[in-house]
Amino acid sequence: MDALKHVLCTRCGCKDVRPHREQQDPPDFTVTVDGEQFPTEVTSIVSRQLYHAQCKEFAEAIRDQASSRGVLSGTYALIVSRLPVIPKPATKGGRKLLAAAVAHLECAKHETASSELQLVTAEDGTVSIAKVPGTGAAVGVLWTPPAMWEGEIQAQLSELIQEAVDTKRRKLENAGVTDHGTGR
Repeated sequence: MDALKHVLCTRCGCKDVRPHREQQDPPDFTVTVDGEQFPTEVTSIVSRQLYHAQCKEFAEAIRDQASSRGVLSGTYALIVSRLPVIPKPATKGGRKLLAAAVAHLECAKHETASSELQLVTAEDGTVSIAKVPGTGAAVGVLWTPPAMWEGEIQAQLSELIQEAVDTKRRKLENAGVTDHGTGR
């Protein structure tokens, strides 16, 4: 809300901007701009957060299974390059990858660092695991997402913003809040 107020005052010439948090959502706020009220929703735009969460879930499954078998000794990196499909740990494919990763941890148990074991090699990326220097008993994610040109990033951001706007608009319409000034 502070950023919105700043933009309205510095770039749009508004003189009096007062946000009021609503008790009943939606809208999140009602913003009074120079005496006129506007229902306002707040959102954040995120990209690939779900994919990163899947990577973390798989690393945690490796850690948990290796710990329960008593073979987790040292620090390991689950190395993800680009966007390969990572199966859910409970699926047949996921269990197969987990077994291979845990077997690698067992073999590398007494080493200070190990060679990389390729778990997934596909056109859309790779997944491997390796023991890295460090203390403790952990499995972390090292992810290198695909590189993008500036235009690709702008196009993707534009799509994400439009999706968020469409979702918020539906949410407001379902709550009976209409667009200001359009009669809808």
